[in-house]
Amino acid sequence: MSNDDLILQLLDQQKIEFETIHAPDAISLQEDWLQQTVPLENVCRVSFLQDNNGLVIALYPANHLVNRDSLNSILRRHLHFIETASIINKLQASIEMSSFENGTQNGIQIIIDEHLTNCDFVYFETPNSCTLLKVQSEDLQMLSKTALIGSNFSSVPEIKNKKPTDKTPLSIKERIEKIERLPALPDMPSRILSIRNNPNSTVDDLVEIVEADLSLASQIIRYSNSAIFNNRETVTSLKDAIFRVLGYETVLHLSLGYAMGRIFKLPEQGPLGEEQFWKHSTYSAALTQQLATAMPRAIRPKPGIAYLAGLLHDVGFLALHLFFKNEHAWLNKMISANPEHAITDMEMRLLGTTHTEIGTWLMQAWDMPVELTVTVKEHHNMSYDGPHAEYPLLLNLSERLLKMHGMSDADTDEIPEDLLSRLGLNEEDVFIIMDEVLQGGDILSEMAESVRA
Repeated sequence: MSNDDLILQLLDQQKIEFETIHAPDAISLQEDWLQQTVPLENVCRVSFLQDNNGLVIALYPANHLVNRDSLNSILRRHLHFIETASIINKLQASIEMSSFENGTQNGIQIIIDEHLTNCDFVYFETPNSCTLLKVQSEDLQMLSKTALIGSNFSSVPEIKNKKPTDKTPLSIKERIEKIERLPALPDMPSRILSIRNNPNSTVDDLVEIVEADLSLASQIIRYSNSAIFNNRETVTSLKDAIFRVLGYETVLHLSLGYAMGRIFKLPEQGPLGEEQFWKHSTYSAALTQQLATAMPRAIRPKPGIAYLAGLLHDVGFLALHLFFKNEHAWLNKMISANPEHAITDMEMRLLGTTHTEIGTWLMQAWDMPVELTVTVKEHHNMSYDGPHAEYPLLLNLSERLLKMHGMSDADTDEIPEDLLSRLGLNEEDVFIIMDEVLQGGDILSEMAESVRA
């Protein structure tokens, strides 16, 4: 059995879809058939390394060489190369027993070079001459739940007297810095921001803008009539929603959030797909607003900004898809395959940055409210105690509460007493508010759907 047989068996065992590609007849008898079929940087090679802690399977482009020192530095191990024949039977047995599902617990670690993630597809050689297996690059992480992705441990070997033609791929952070022009804000959010920043603006100015979008105006009215607010009389107009229920500031920020949200498009499926993303964001917005309202008056934040912060706290995922679709697709699949892992850990492993950093950059570039920018940056950090700390702390609490109902990427659903104390809330009231938000679920789902439309 060869390592080509091993890869085929592993793809089958992990139910990873692949397509069989045959070299054209005209070149199938030539020695360099592989290079004439697909680019070598898209072909995946496999090397095996080992130390006292177990086996490492390294996947990298066929035109690269593995840098063992880089691997040792990344993994903090003392690896050495081993011959395939010495471990092939062990690997075959592990695959047959599904041991790859438990990854490093069985002494087997898969690591995938970042260069392979820059391709839409990768190809594996097979035991059959002039035949390749074509796999979506996003699916490579399915080889193992603990597969490590996003590190550079291989490179194109230098050729003497030849000028380099390829530059080292830039990191996400470096590529962000290279973006010279951001897409301009569409007309509606720009106009809403101008109203927000103009102290002489009136309710009529806001109503004029929002009523121009019948869908948005309708959703605001429906939100005002939801069970969350326990209204005795039905709200029938936008001005009613402003004066009787939500208030000018809340409607302004609610409108800004949904107008912003419509800038972005997401894929339909996965934990970062548009359905899950906007459901989570809409519930977060309503819950954060209600929690803010329940805080003691002396430390109570503005409910409207709390709503906006809840709606757009994960804007970094939207920005990731806008500028780096391939990386977003990889992360979407990684999160789906590893729901028990902390999302920020997976981001650092794949991207070298997080959605909080990417979102912060975008909010600063668009000169969004500072309270929103702080929330985007710090909502996973319960220890944050800087300016406007009440907003990220509220989001941290909302995330934990929503985690109990399967609607959050929080690491835990535990509610620390210290967090409640800093917000001036008690556990009983917090759970009552959570129940009230859930009772308004039908309308919240409609509002999430309206952002996607």
